[in-house]
Amino acid sequence: MKYILPVLLGLCLASGAARAEDWPQISTLTIARGIYKISRAPGIVETHSEHGFTEPVADFHLTESTTNVPACLGMTFGFQYAVIGKPIGTSLPLHSVTIPPQDMHDPQVAKPIHTVTSDSTGLIGGQGFSAYTFDYAWELVPGIWTFQLWYGEQEILEEKFNVTLNCNNVSWSPELPTWLRSAALR
Repeated sequence: MKYILPVLLGLCLASGAARAEDWPQISTLTIARGIYKISRAPGIVETHSEHGFTEPVADFHLTESTTNVPACLGMTFGFQYAVIGKPIGTSLPLHSVTIPPQDMHDPQVAKPIHTVTSDSTGLIGGQGFSAYTFDYAWELVPGIWTFQLWYGEQEILEEKFNVTLNCNNVSWSPELPTWLRSAALR
């Protein structure tokens, strides 16, 4: 369940926890949403849990601007966003949540997956990317998928995608994960 690839452009490391009242006031702006082609960062080992997992992305680009997504193996969908506020350059703790329309059942995990979550550090004045890739058949859940981005107790962005089980009209070939390409060659 390679999810959510929160890759924040212009990331910096957080220097320490701050009290919520000391946090800067921010907002976000969706730059693009839809289907993406990604290049995954090498050397990451998958660890399955009831919270999913995060995988870094080396590169991404939008291939189709849409909120309707076919549930095809290898399909990546999500959004790019800008973090707006002051002071520019301030790092922020961000929490990403992806909510499928119903629980997913990873055979490697005892509990059903209700949400897929990850934490990252964003930058005021920077941009971010949050997406989900269908790597396993058990992830192909049709319905409304909700992506949320949180800053502390405040939801700062929400995007919704309608996932359908129709792969017949896909006009390009999704990037299949390495394990799936290898299995197809056997």
